[in-house]
Amino acid sequence: MKEINFSTSACRYCRFYKPEGRRGGSCQQLGVPVQGSWKACAFACHPFKTTLKKLEDILHLENSISLESPTEFTTQISNIHIDTNYSAKVPHKLE
Repeated sequence: MKEINFSTSACRYCRFYKPEGRRGGSCQQLGVPVQGSWKACAFACHPFKTTLKKLEDILHLENSISLESPTEFTTQISNIHIDTNYSAKVPHKLE
């Protein structure tokens, strides 16, 4: 049995439809002029279809980060001396 995509039933509901003028538009996928009321073709795509990556791909990227960088950064900071004995002077009085 063939599935029917009701969310993109006409060209005007497709993400590739670009309105031009008062009555028509063009299909950015096929590069042809179309009417918004025409039945959508097989290439029709929901206007808000997401292109997000799968969660597995994101987790794989997180795990591939080197853990040696924070260690090197910490050792570089430990060599810096910070003097906290200072006095702040206010250049003008508040009235």
